[in-house]
Amino acid sequence: MKRVIASRLLVLVGGLCLAASAFAQSKVGIVSFQNALLGTKEIQKKQSELETKFKPLQDEIEKLQRDLQEIQSKLTAQRAQLSPQAAADLQSEGQFKQHQLHLRQKYLRDEGEEKLHEILSAAQQKLVWVVQKVAETKGLDVVVDATNVVYSKPALDITADVIAEFDKQYPAQ
Repeated sequence: MKRVIASRLLVLVGGLCLAASAFAQSKVGIVSFQNALLGTKEIQKKQSELETKFKPLQDEIEKLQRDLQEIQSKLTAQRAQLSPQAAADLQSEGQFKQHQLHLRQKYLRDEGEEKLHEILSAAQQKLVWVVQKVAETKGLDVVVDATNVVYSKPALDITADVIAEFDKQYPAQ
C-alpha cells in the first residue's frame, strides 16, 4: 500500500515538474483589454460622436435640474409670501419637471448604454483578432489580460503594440 502511494506521489510530482518546466519555456504577453479598447482611435472617435449626439439631451437634463433647484428654493424661501394657489402651482410645476427629468435621464442611460454596448462588442471582436496577430508576430504562446495578473515585468506588456496594430488595421473613419 505504501509503495502504491509513493509511486503515485512520485508520478504526480514528476508531472508537476514537467508542467512547470513547459510553462517556464512559454513566452507570455500581458495586455490590458480595457486600456487597449479605450486607447484605440476608433473607440475615441465613436465616444466623441456619442457625446456629441447626446449633448443636447444632457444640456436639457442639466437645465431641468437647475429649474428644479430654483423651484425648490422659491418654495423654501417664499413659502410664507406665496398664496396657496401660487405654492400649489410651483409644486405642480416641480413635479412635472421632476417627471420630465426622470424620463430624460432614463432615456439617456438606456440609449447610451445600448449604443456603447454595440460599439464595444464590435470592437472587442476586432481586438481579440489583433491580440492574436500581435502575439503571433512576437512569437508569444500565451496572452493574459492584465486584470488577472498580480505582477509582471513591464516588458511583457503588449498593450501599446495592440493599440498601434488596431489603429493600423482599423483606422478611425
